[in-house]
Amino acid sequence: MELDATHEKRRAPRAVVDIDGQLAVGGATLLGTIHDLSFTGSLFITEDLLNIATGASAVLTFVLPNSTAWFKPQVEVRRTSTFQRLFGQSAQAVGFAFSGLALSEERAIALACYEWASCSSRAYALAAECFAQGLDGIQNFSRFGRLLEGSRDALALRFPSKELPLQPRHLLRLRVGQATTLARVLHLNETRLGTEVGLRMEGWGRDFFLHQARLAA
Repeated sequence: MELDATHEKRRAPRAVVDIDGQLAVGGATLLGTIHDLSFTGSLFITEDLLNIATGASAVLTFVLPNSTAWFKPQVEVRRTSTFQRLFGQSAQAVGFAFSGLALSEERAIALACYEWASCSSRAYALAAECFAQGLDGIQNFSRFGRLLEGSRDALALRFPSKELPLQPRHLLRLRVGQATTLARVLHLNETRLGTEVGLRMEGWGRDFFLHQARLAA
Protein backbone atom coordinates (compact mmCIF):
# COMPACT_ATOMS: atom_id res chain seq x y z
CA MET A 1 0.00 0.00 0.00
CA GLU A 2 1.39 3.42 -0.93
CA LEU A 3 1.88 5.95 1.84
CA ASP A 4 0.08 9.22 1.23
CA ALA A 5 1.65 12.64 1.74
CA THR A 6 -0.12 13.17 5.07
CA HIS A 7 1.34 9.96 6.49
CA GLU A 8 4.81 10.90 5.25
CA LYS A 9 4.50 14.32 6.87
CA ARG A 10 3.58 12.72 10.19
CA ARG A 11 6.42 10.19 9.93
CA ALA A 12 9.11 12.77 9.17
CA PRO A 13 8.03 16.24 10.28
CA ARG A 14 10.13 19.03 8.81
CA ALA A 15 11.72 21.85 10.79
CA VAL A 16 12.62 25.25 9.37
CA VAL A 17 16.39 25.48 9.93
CA ASP A 18 19.40 27.38 8.58
CA ILE A 19 22.31 24.96 8.83
CA ASP A 20 25.56 25.49 6.90
CA GLY A 21 26.24 22.68 4.44
CA GLN A 22 28.50 21.58 1.59
CA LEU A 23 26.95 19.74 -1.36
CA ALA A 24 29.46 17.74 -3.43
CA VAL A 25 27.93 16.97 -6.84
CA GLY A 26 29.32 16.54 -10.34
CA GLY A 27 32.92 17.17 -9.26
CA ALA A 28 32.06 20.51 -7.62
CA THR A 29 31.44 21.47 -3.99
CA LEU A 30 28.68 24.01 -3.42
CA LEU A 31 28.50 26.05 -0.21
CA GLY A 32 25.05 26.85 1.06
CA THR A 33 22.39 26.48 3.72
CA ILE A 34 20.05 23.62 4.56
CA HIS A 35 16.36 24.52 5.04
CA ASP A 36 13.20 22.58 5.97
CA LEU A 37 15.09 19.61 7.38
CA SER A 38 13.71 16.13 8.04
CA PHE A 39 15.35 12.70 8.06
CA THR A 40 13.81 11.94 4.64
CA GLY A 41 15.17 15.00 2.85
CA SER A 42 15.53 18.75 2.78
CA LEU A 43 16.08 21.87 0.71
CA PHE A 44 19.60 23.20 0.05
CA ILE A 45 20.01 26.87 -0.95
CA THR A 46 23.24 28.03 -2.61
CA GLU A 47 24.53 31.03 -4.56
CA ASP A 48 26.94 28.74 -6.43
CA LEU A 49 24.93 28.21 -9.61
CA LEU A 50 25.48 24.85 -11.30
CA ASN A 51 23.42 22.83 -13.76
CA ILE A 52 22.43 19.82 -11.63
CA ALA A 53 20.42 16.99 -13.20
CA THR A 54 17.37 15.61 -11.43
CA GLY A 55 18.27 12.20 -10.03
CA ALA A 56 21.95 13.07 -9.62
CA SER A 57 23.77 11.51 -6.68
CA ALA A 58 25.57 13.85 -4.28
CA VAL A 59 27.16 13.96 -0.82
CA LEU A 60 25.96 16.49 1.74
CA THR A 61 28.29 17.46 4.60
CA PHE A 62 26.84 19.22 7.66
CA VAL A 63 26.83 19.28 11.45
CA LEU A 64 24.01 19.59 13.96
CA PRO A 65 24.11 21.77 17.10
CA ASN A 66 22.92 18.88 19.31
CA SER A 67 25.48 16.34 18.06
CA THR A 68 29.26 16.00 18.00
CA ALA A 69 29.18 13.79 14.87
CA TRP A 70 29.88 14.87 11.30
CA PHE A 71 27.17 13.95 8.80
CA LYS A 72 28.18 13.03 5.23
CA PRO A 73 25.20 11.13 3.80
CA GLN A 74 24.50 10.31 0.20
CA VAL A 75 21.56 12.25 -1.23
CA GLU A 76 19.55 12.11 -4.44
CA VAL A 77 18.59 15.36 -6.21
CA ARG A 78 14.82 15.50 -6.69
CA ARG A 79 14.39 19.00 -8.11
CA THR A 80 16.23 22.27 -8.70
CA SER A 81 15.15 25.85 -9.34
CA THR A 82 16.78 29.28 -9.50
CA PHE A 83 15.43 32.46 -7.91
CA GLN A 84 16.39 36.01 -6.99
CA ARG A 85 17.19 36.89 -3.40
CA LEU A 86 15.86 40.06 -1.77
CA PHE A 87 18.86 42.17 -2.83
CA GLY A 88 19.04 40.77 -6.35
CA GLN A 89 21.58 37.95 -6.00
CA SER A 90 20.82 34.81 -8.00
CA ALA A 91 20.50 31.63 -5.96
CA GLN A 92 19.63 27.99 -6.55
CA ALA A 93 17.34 25.73 -4.53
CA VAL A 94 18.15 22.02 -4.57
CA GLY A 95 15.51 19.67 -3.19
CA PHE A 96 16.96 16.30 -2.22
CA ALA A 97 16.17 13.03 -0.49
CA PHE A 98 18.56 11.23 1.86
CA SER A 99 19.59 7.77 0.70
CA GLY A 100 21.00 5.17 3.07
CA LEU A 101 20.94 7.07 6.35
CA ALA A 102 21.94 4.96 9.34
CA LEU A 103 19.29 4.62 12.05
CA SER A 104 21.45 6.65 14.43
CA GLU A 105 21.64 9.45 11.85
CA GLU A 106 17.86 9.40 11.34
CA ARG A 107 17.37 9.71 15.08
CA ALA A 108 19.90 12.55 15.39
CA ILE A 109 18.26 14.53 12.58
CA ALA A 110 14.75 13.89 13.94
CA LEU A 111 15.87 15.03 17.41
CA ALA A 112 17.49 18.17 15.96
CA CYS A 113 14.22 18.99 14.18
CA TYR A 114 12.23 18.44 17.37
CA GLU A 115 14.61 20.49 19.54
CA TRP A 116 15.60 23.11 16.96
CA ALA A 117 14.22 26.13 18.82
CA SER A 118 16.32 25.38 21.89
CA CYS A 119 19.41 23.63 20.51
CA SER A 120 20.03 26.20 17.78
CA SER A 121 20.48 28.97 20.35
CA ARG A 122 22.32 26.95 23.00
CA ALA A 123 25.57 28.41 24.37
CA TYR A 124 28.51 26.09 25.05
CA ALA A 125 31.48 26.49 27.36
CA LEU A 126 34.60 26.38 25.18
CA ALA A 127 38.35 26.13 25.71
CA ALA A 128 39.71 26.13 22.16
CA GLU A 129 42.72 28.06 20.88
CA CYS A 130 41.57 30.43 18.14
CA PHE A 131 43.55 32.46 15.60
CA ALA A 132 42.13 35.89 14.76
CA GLN A 133 43.04 37.93 11.66
CA GLY A 134 41.87 41.53 11.32
CA LEU A 135 39.98 42.77 8.26
CA ASP A 136 38.45 46.12 7.16
CA GLY A 137 41.16 48.52 8.30
CA ILE A 138 42.94 46.37 10.91
CA GLN A 139 44.67 43.93 8.54
CA ASN A 140 47.84 44.10 10.64
CA PHE A 141 46.06 42.56 13.62
CA SER A 142 46.76 38.83 13.97
CA ARG A 143 47.12 36.82 17.16
CA PHE A 144 45.92 33.81 19.07
CA GLY A 145 43.25 33.92 21.74
CA ARG A 146 41.15 31.41 23.63
CA LEU A 147 37.44 30.88 23.09
CA LEU A 148 35.51 30.93 26.36
CA GLU A 149 31.92 30.47 25.24
CA GLY A 150 29.99 30.24 22.00
CA SER A 151 26.61 29.76 20.35
CA ARG A 152 25.63 29.74 16.67
CA ASP A 153 25.48 33.55 16.83
CA ALA A 154 27.82 34.87 19.52
CA LEU A 155 31.33 34.14 20.81
CA ALA A 156 33.46 35.21 23.76
CA LEU A 157 37.18 35.28 22.91
CA ARG A 158 39.93 36.20 25.36
CA PHE A 159 43.32 37.61 24.35
CA PRO A 160 46.14 37.72 26.95
CA SER A 161 46.99 41.33 26.03
CA LYS A 162 45.19 44.25 27.67
CA GLU A 163 45.97 46.67 24.84
CA LEU A 164 44.23 45.71 21.60
CA PRO A 165 43.66 47.86 18.50
CA LEU A 166 40.09 46.55 18.29
CA GLN A 167 36.88 48.54 18.40
CA PRO A 168 33.21 47.62 18.11
CA ARG A 169 32.20 46.73 14.52
CA HIS A 170 35.71 45.68 13.49
CA LEU A 171 35.58 42.49 11.41
CA LEU A 172 37.78 39.47 12.15
CA ARG A 173 38.41 36.17 10.41
CA LEU A 174 38.59 33.42 13.02
CA ARG A 175 40.10 29.95 12.64
CA VAL A 176 39.96 26.86 14.82
CA GLY A 177 41.67 23.88 13.17
CA GLN A 178 40.58 24.01 9.52
CA ALA A 179 37.25 25.75 10.22
CA THR A 180 36.92 29.49 9.64
CA THR A 181 34.22 32.10 10.08
CA LEU A 182 33.82 35.87 10.06
CA ALA A 183 32.92 37.65 13.28
CA ARG A 184 32.24 41.28 14.12
CA VAL A 185 33.37 42.85 17.40
CA LEU A 186 30.49 43.80 19.69
CA HIS A 187 32.31 44.89 22.85
CA LEU A 188 35.60 44.60 24.75
CA ASN A 189 36.20 44.12 28.47
CA GLU A 190 39.60 44.23 30.16
CA THR A 191 40.02 41.66 32.93
CA ARG A 192 42.83 40.43 35.16
CA LEU A 193 43.64 37.71 32.60
CA GLY A 194 43.54 39.90 29.50
CA THR A 195 40.87 41.33 27.22
CA GLU A 196 37.60 39.51 26.59
CA VAL A 197 36.03 40.31 23.24
CA GLY A 198 32.35 39.72 22.49
CA LEU A 199 31.75 38.77 18.85
CA ARG A 200 28.84 38.10 16.51
CA MET A 201 29.46 35.49 13.80
CA GLU A 202 28.53 36.50 10.26
CA GLY A 203 28.19 34.73 6.94
CA TRP A 204 28.67 31.11 5.98
CA GLY A 205 30.68 28.66 8.11
CA ARG A 206 29.54 29.38 11.66
CA ASP A 207 28.14 25.87 12.22
CA PHE A 208 31.38 24.15 11.15
CA PHE A 209 33.41 26.64 13.21
CA LEU A 210 31.38 26.13 16.40
CA HIS A 211 31.41 22.37 15.90
CA GLN A 212 35.23 22.36 15.61
CA ALA A 213 35.53 24.59 18.68
CA ARG A 214 33.30 22.23 20.67
CA LEU A 215 35.41 19.23 19.65
CA ALA A 216 38.61 21.07 20.61
CA ALA A 217 37.15 21.80 24.04
